Amino acid sequence: MNGKKYLESIKYGRVLLLKRRDNEMWYVKYRLPDSPKWVERSLKTSLRKDAEKHADHLNVQIVNKALGVADGSVPVTILFERYFTAENGHISQESMKRFTSSRHNLERWLTQAHPDIKLVKHLRPSIVREFQNCRVGDGAAKRTVDNDITNLHTIFSWGMREGLVGKSPFNYSRKIGTVRLFDEPRKDPDTYSTEEYRLLVQESERTGDSLVRDMIVVLAGTGLRFGELAHLTPDALHWDYETPFIDIRARHGWNPKDPSEIKQIPMSAPVQEVLRRRASKAKTKRSLIFTNGAGNLIAENHTRDRLKSLFPAVGIFSDRRLHWHSWRNYFIISRLDANEPVHRIMQWTGHDSEAMVMLYAKAKSKAVEGVAGFKNQVPVMGKI
Repeated sequence: MNGKKYLESIKYGRVLLLKRRDNEMWYVKYRLPDSPKWVERSLKTSLRKDAEKHADHLNVQIVNKALGVADGSVPVTILFERYFTAENGHISQESMKRFTSSRHNLERWLTQAHPDIKLVKHLRPSIVREFQNCRVGDGAAKRTVDNDITNLHTIFSWGMREGLVGKSPFNYSRKIGTVRLFDEPRKDPDTYSTEEYRLLVQESERTGDSLVRDMIVVLAGTGLRFGELAHLTPDALHWDYETPFIDIRARHGWNPKDPSEIKQIPMSAPVQEVLRRRASKAKTKRSLIFTNGAGNLIAENHTRDRLKSLFPAVGIFSDRRLHWHSWRNYFIISRLDANEPVHRIMQWTGHDSEAMVMLYAKAKSKAVEGVAGFKNQVPVMGKI
């Protein structure tokens, strides 16, 4: 190797350092794990010490199979797989679903629009901007596309910390970002009216759908998220208090949205009736209170379809975006109308800001009137 092309060559760990005769610059030559092909590239320095520093960094990456920084050759699919493996159990199930959805949206689009793009180094900011525009052009809401960009940036930022990625092509920061979010103003969430609540309960009773009927009553009366209701067990119900309450926390292998969150939500009389009746039929204190026909965990999409099948009979039209989560909004409004303090509503719903409660309630300038909805004392977290 010291012939006409190189002045000097050094075996340095897993790489070769080569000083070119024509320009006296140091080059590095190495072979990636599981690859017969040698890679050669300039280190853009004529100083041996600088070349050795580059080689030290490169050796570490090759040993750790962190090839993204080395030459940008880590496949996009491998980056995703390593992220989800590393973060499994460290982020909530809901977050995992959001990140997985964004990953699939990107991979499906790449398959259709740029099937040749396989490696991280091929994901340029121009490709990301094209992804944004195509998604909106295909009918995706701008806010949904923004969520994809922020989720993907989180994954690529993790890759940067792991040495898999040099920089994130999804960076949307104002100062150094290469892409821009649409920043579409958030719309006030839709909700059910008190009359619609009454009619939906009535219609579910008429059709004999007791599961949907009881879900409406509990979600409207507690503000629970669907997952919290679906995983509810008798040992989460505390009856030996003047006002019985539901204790929401991680249990039996299930975590709420925030794994460390603990909420204690008082039960109104209608909620108590439903939960006493259903809990009395549970086989053990760890059995699910709400189950499907086979006795298994209820599915959000299937039960939502059953809920929506009631809409035409009560005059709810298809232009309304109503689902199970909308009962959370209904609960917040009902508690504000009952003159409950915002900080207490935040304890029950798990929101960490008053602004979020007011956003859900569409009540930023609303005068709150009414009487307290819970006649007896309500438990305050840690002071029951």
